[in-house]
This record gives sequence, C-alpha cells and structure tokens, in this order.
Amino acid sequence: MGKEKLILICQYGGEFITNSDSTLSYNGGDANAVDVNQDTLFNDLKLKLAEMFNLQYQSVSFKYFLPNNRQIPVGLANDKDLKRMFDFHANSVSVDVFVTGKEGFDPEACGEIIDRYRVLMP
Repeated sequence: MGKEKLILICQYGGEFITNSDSTLSYNGGDANAVDVNQDTLFNDLKLKLAEMFNLQYQSVSFKYFLPNNRQIPVGLANDKDLKRMFDFHANSVSVDVFVTGKEGFDPEACGEIIDRYRVLMP
C-alpha cells in the first residue's frame, strides 16, 4: 500500500532566482502547508490555494520540482498531473509547490466548485 498523504509547502509572492550551478531557488513570499492524498482532486486543490492566497480561481497556476532536479519547474494542470506529482514524491514527506495568479479571490465566481469543496474538505 502506498503512502497516505503528501504535505505541499505552497509558496506564493516570491520569485525564482538562478543559482551559480543553474539550479533555481525561490526567494521571498509567503508559505503555507497543505495536505494532499491520492484522492485529492486538482480543482479542489486549486480552489484551496486561490482562497488561501486571495487569488482569482481561474488565474491560479502552480509548479513543483521533480526530485533531484531544481532546474525545470513542472506545471500542474489536471488530476493526472497531481497524481503524477504524488507518485514522483512517493519517498518524500513534503514537496515545494510554487503558486502564481492574479489577486482577488471571488467566492461567487467559483459557485459549484466551492459548494463541492466545502462538502469534501470541511
């Protein structure tokens, strides 16, 4: 049986800096921890991050690094990508996730997604 959860260290408001060895570091911003598991849906995570960082839902995007590769951030765009990230980090407790988007969370603009989110993740 696989691991039950992965802690996402979600960072927003900073910037990527290229180090002398061509790897990337993230400097500045805020960070919050979010638990995910194999059943977490991409849209639910996106909604949680939009609300957490006060971002417009449609504008939210996020990326992470593969283990042992800090040169190319990998984007997440759907449930399959989220499951793949979970699998890539099967031996990790946590993974850094870098969030971008336009400010201005609007719960009314999310309608159905928010209702489902509140039922699934109280």
